[in-house]
Amino acid sequence: MSGPDSIRILAGLGVRTATCAGYSNCHVPASAASHGAKRAFMREGPPWIRLRTNLMLSGRHADETQSREPCAIPSVVYIMPAPRSYTREDVVEFHLPGAYPLVQRLVEDCVALGARQAGPGEFTRRAFLSGRIDLAQAESISELIRADDDATARRALAALKGSLSVGIREACRALIDIRATLEAGLDFSDQDIPTADVAAIARQIDAVRHALGRTVARDDERLARPEGLHVAIVGRENAGKSTLFNALVRCRKTIVSAIPGTTRDVSPGTLSRRGTRYILHDMAGIPGNLCATGSTIAVNDDGRVTEHVPGSDGRPGTPRDQAISAAQETIAAADLLLMVVDCASRDLQPRDTFAQVGTRPAIIVLNKCDLLRDRSALSKLVRAWRRLFVSVLPVSALHQTGIMELKDALHSFVATSSPAGPGHHLLTNARQRSALAKAQDRCAEAATQLLPCQGVELACLSLAEALEALGEVTGRGCAEDVLDSIFERFCVGK
Repeated sequence: MSGPDSIRILAGLGVRTATCAGYSNCHVPASAASHGAKRAFMREGPPWIRLRTNLMLSGRHADETQSREPCAIPSVVYIMPAPRSYTREDVVEFHLPGAYPLVQRLVEDCVALGARQAGPGEFTRRAFLSGRIDLAQAESISELIRADDDATARRALAALKGSLSVGIREACRALIDIRATLEAGLDFSDQDIPTADVAAIARQIDAVRHALGRTVARDDERLARPEGLHVAIVGRENAGKSTLFNALVRCRKTIVSAIPGTTRDVSPGTLSRRGTRYILHDMAGIPGNLCATGSTIAVNDDGRVTEHVPGSDGRPGTPRDQAISAAQETIAAADLLLMVVDCASRDLQPRDTFAQVGTRPAIIVLNKCDLLRDRSALSKLVRAWRRLFVSVLPVSALHQTGIMELKDALHSFVATSSPAGPGHHLLTNARQRSALAKAQDRCAEAATQLLPCQGVELACLSLAEALEALGEVTGRGCAEDVLDSIFERFCVGK
C-alpha cells in the first residue's frame, strides 16, 4: 500500500501510530516509541519499521446482505516512511497468514478506509514519477519479471542498476555541451569572439554517434537470436544422437533404441549454460552422403555426380525421406552443428565428415568412446580428427562422460563468435532500440550539417532532436500515452 493516506488507513486497522520527532515524515507505533525505539529509525538506520501486531479486521463485506464477526489477525507490518521507500511515498506492507479469505478481508477493509486497488505497474509508475528510477530502469523491472533465462535476467538487472541510463546521460551531457558551444557562436557572432572549430565539433558528434551505434549493434546480435542459439545434433543412424540429446537436456525426451531409424521427427529441447540458452534439435540419422545443405550426393553408373533433395520432385516420399527433409530444414537454420560420430565404427573417416559439414560451424563429438578400451587408440583417433576440425571432443553419452566439456565447448563457441560476448546487451525492448537509432541518425545529420554550405542552425536543430530521442529512453518528456502503454504490460502489484 503506497500513498499519503497509508498511515491513516493503517491506523484504521487498529494499529496505533505516532510521529517520530527525530525523523522527518516518519511514523512509528506508539507502543514502539514508548520503548525507546526512536533511535532505530534515524536517518542512518534502516528505512523501515518492523512491527508485530494484530490487524483488527471488521465485519464489513462487499455484499452488504452478509455479515461477519470482527477478528484480530496476527501479522507483521513494515512501515516505510517517505521518501525512503520504493515509491518515495509512505508505504505499508502487510505480512499475514496466506489464507485467501483473510487476504480478501484485509483488502476490503483497506478499500473501505479509502484505498483502491492498484493498477498494472502502478507502484513502479509511482517510483518513476517520483524520480526514484527512470523509465529505462522501470522497463527493466518488467523484463526481469518475465525473464526465463540467465542472459535475459542479467541484462535486465544491469539495466535496473542503471547501466543503460548512465550511458544515455553521458551521451546527453556531451550533446548538450556541443549544442551550447554552437549556439554561443550564433548568439555572439557579431562580437570579437573566437569561433568554434567546426571540424573538431563534428568529430565529437561522431564519437557520440559511434557509442550509440555500438549499443544498437549489440542489440542487433541479440535480435538475430531472440530465442537462443539453435544447435542441430547431426550424425548417422545409431551414432548415439538421441542419447546425447537426453544427456544434454537432462531428461528422457526422445526414445533411445539400438534399432536404426527410431527417430523420425525433429525433437527440440533447451539447455542453459552460463547465461546463454541453446535450443537443441535431435533428428533422424542422415546417410553418409548427406551434405551440409541436406541434399544427397550420388554417383551414377556413367560416372556423373547428381544431387537430390528429398521431396524436391513434388512427391512426399517415404517416411524416411520426409524425416531427412525435416532434418535438412533444421540443419539449414541451425547456428551450430554437433556432428556425432560413432568412434567405434571402422567405416567412417574424418574426410567424409569434413565433406558433409562443409564450411558450417561445427563441434565434432566422438561418441561411444567408452567402447575403446585402449586409451592410446582414443588419443590417436582424436589427433586424427583434429587435423581437419578445431573442436573435437571424446564423449560417452551413455555414461555421461565428457558432457560438461561439451557444454563448455558450446559456451566457447558463443564467446568467440559474439563480438560483445554473451549476456552484455544493454537494451531491453524495441522502444529503446528505436529511440537510440533515431538519436544516432540525428547525430549523423548534425555532423553533416556543420558543413559551411548548410550552416550551424540546422545542426543545432538535429542535436535537439537527438536529445529528445535520448530523453524517450529515460522518460524525460515522455508522453502520457506512451507511459500508459509501457506500464499496462506490468502485472498488478509491481
